[in-house]
Amino acid sequence: MNLSKHQRNIILKIISEEVYDIPSYLQAFDRGHVEKYNLQEMNNSFEECEKDRKYKIFKHGHSAFSRVPMYDNLGDQTIKTYEMVPRTLGSIKDDEWEYKRAILNEDIKPKKITYKRQMFDFDFREGVYIANDFNDIKDFILLWTYLRRESLILESNKKIERKDIEVFFEGKAVVLNGGIEQDERQETAMPRSVPPIKSIVNYSLIEWTLNDEQLKLCEQFVDKQMYPTSDLKLFAMDKFRTKAEISQVRTHFVAYTAMLIALVSAIMGILSFLMPQYKEDFRRIDGQMSRIISIMDDDNSNTSYSNNTGYVGADSGLQNIFRVLRD
Repeated sequence: MNLSKHQRNIILKIISEEVYDIPSYLQAFDRGHVEKYNLQEMNNSFEECEKDRKYKIFKHGHSAFSRVPMYDNLGDQTIKTYEMVPRTLGSIKDDEWEYKRAILNEDIKPKKITYKRQMFDFDFREGVYIANDFNDIKDFILLWTYLRRESLILESNKKIERKDIEVFFEGKAVVLNGGIEQDERQETAMPRSVPPIKSIVNYSLIEWTLNDEQLKLCEQFVDKQMYPTSDLKLFAMDKFRTKAEISQVRTHFVAYTAMLIALVSAIMGILSFLMPQYKEDFRRIDGQMSRIISIMDDDNSNTSYSNNTGYVGADSGLQNIFRVLRD
């Protein structure tokens, strides 16, 4: 796998154990940010939306119901009771009500999310850490999958925490109804007992929701934590190439070099025939190339992997080749 510079940096932080799950990756590389309600902005939105709206409210001591006496005749006895009967609009005098503005309720309850039978609270008044871009999480998951496939990391289950879920929230802009004019129907409407109470949450310009699809895609990683292995450290030391990749590169190198030497050897044979005065020089060069092929074959077959130094055999083989060329 041809790793990018960013992916290599991730691996180095996995080795140093700074990165071990999705939230730690986002924080280590500053790929997330804290979102919270802007209370001042929400107050301003409320004032803007409600500045020209008033509501008919009964004054103290008045209501939309009349206390009407009711009489029950029980033979030799009459019982008097009272019943609250709705009043008609026409029976309500103008001095019984007044205009008042709506009341803003600034109480903000945390969002409650249930995931895998666990309940989590996300308080956007205090702040919630979310990812800048889900593509960052996807790229990290792809790298995690690659390291898992190559057995370069270990994994363990962990208890899911709030931080593992909150990164999947996303914010969307909300269009509010601004500058609402006085509702003409208020003039013909029944007065209210109390002014309407409006939640401050309804005046946020951003609405945060949990992206269930993104969370589903990462489901098998949310409750996992990774640990670096000694092979991962060697992988970084070997320029981020696996054992198989290094072996493949070496095999190709030997094959192409052998083809080149065979071609040069054929050319030396032709030149030896055309220029017999250099026959001994050509024979010496041909011998050197034969020895080089032999060294590469031996080196390729004897190459092994050391837990301390990585692949061994390559350096000694190259030294032998240079020694042949100097002779």
